[in-house]
Amino acid sequence: MSRRGVLSNQEKRYQKIFVDEFYLLDSKTESDLIECHVSGSTKNVYKVRIVKSTGKISCNCPDIINCNKHNVVCKHCWFIVYKVGRCFIGEPQNYEFWETNTLNDAQIVSIENRLVGNKVSEFMDDELVKKFKKLNVDKNESQEVQKTRFEISERELGEEDECPICYDYLKEQKNVSCPTCNQYVHEKCMLKWLETRTTCVLCRSDTWSTFKKETNSQVESRYIKL
Repeated sequence: MSRRGVLSNQEKRYQKIFVDEFYLLDSKTESDLIECHVSGSTKNVYKVRIVKSTGKISCNCPDIINCNKHNVVCKHCWFIVYKVGRCFIGEPQNYEFWETNTLNDAQIVSIENRLVGNKVSEFMDDELVKKFKKLNVDKNESQEVQKTRFEISERELGEEDECPICYDYLKEQKNVSCPTCNQYVHEKCMLKWLETRTTCVLCRSDTWSTFKKETNSQVESRYIKL
């Protein structure tokens, strides 16, 4: 795409931060990563990530496909960069960022300092933050229940144990176990198996139909909705 095309697509997303609603729900900073959960008018929750060592910023919103296609960043990234981090104030059309989608060290420091220094309360809604925390706790607990049911077995895994589907050694890959017979199987093999069946490969229990539904539900519920 031409430079003019890139700037045009970037401009469309940049302008949305002055029209649409945006809320910062939480943030965390690590040695090489800044993560922010953001919500807007749809009340869906998206995660914006900044890798400090590269300066790259990304989001998991549905616009990611078009953003990658046009080499731009989404409106949620612009919200974090421009409003939360106050980067480019006085120089909104910083064409180096517009063309590369890469933040420099000073801009990353600005974003991190404002997040760590709690200087972003104007972008946070107390009710939405409480609701997000509650939903996040419920989601984590639900995933932990599934992990307990399908990933913890009473039977110890042996060095020579093989996957009953592909016959490769189990210890070389991620495994799940049947809650009924406690037998292990490669997770990816079981997911493939469940594309055409709903029962355990060994004991024929229909417990795995629950695993398949929960797995599909996790994919469909990729975004938390407030």
